[in-house]
Amino acid sequence: MSITKSRVKKGKLTFTGTDGVEVDFSCQPTNVTIGTDYDESGDTVEVLCGDTDVPEVTTSRKLKVTAIQDFDSPEGFQAFLLANEGRVVEFEWLPNADGGPTFSGTVQCRVGDIGGDVASSLTSDLELPISRWDPPQWPNIPKPVFTVAEDKTDTDRKTAKVTITSGGPAAIGFGDTDTADDTVATADGAAVTHKYTETGELTITVSNKGGGTTQTVTIPFTDGTRKAP
Repeated sequence: MSITKSRVKKGKLTFTGTDGVEVDFSCQPTNVTIGTDYDESGDTVEVLCGDTDVPEVTTSRKLKVTAIQDFDSPEGFQAFLLANEGRVVEFEWLPNADGGPTFSGTVQCRVGDIGGDVASSLTSDLELPISRWDPPQWPNIPKPVFTVAEDKTDTDRKTAKVTITSGGPAAIGFGDTDTADDTVATADGAAVTHKYTETGELTITVSNKGGGTTQTVTIPFTDGTRKAP
């Protein structure tokens, strides 16, 4: 594989406020970064048979933006952040127009510094916590298509069967706190079963490099209660 050099240039950064209006602030940032932190809890433990129990890892992300200040504009980026301060809004970031991925999800709006040195070009450094992280979406790759059905071999009616009909291989997230059974289907037509330990409405997400799609299931299954996406 040859060297690939990615650049942040000629991209796009948009936010959608609580009013549902998407606003393009692509001309304000001088730096856009998605930062990832990993918080480990516990220690690695080795047991007599040689197996190891690794620490649990919690992942958190932030959208970091250095932006030219525009507090003179009532329609500017800083005015948007002030109007939505503390609220969770949708964001979408395309680093460049060269065919790379689009990153999206939701962030909590926080206001950076306003003002600075007199007669100087002013910027603000922002760190916006990402509360929902969508799978990165590459252009020209169709999202996966899948079906969800009850596995009727389970008398407890808590097992879902997910079948990838197109767009594989695709990662399957079953939407409960037990993520150990999240899996990757290796081909179209592959089916994976998952028995839930939780009950209630749970969202199954299937994603590939083209993005993700979801369906909601109600556990335990009852006739006619599975909801459409």
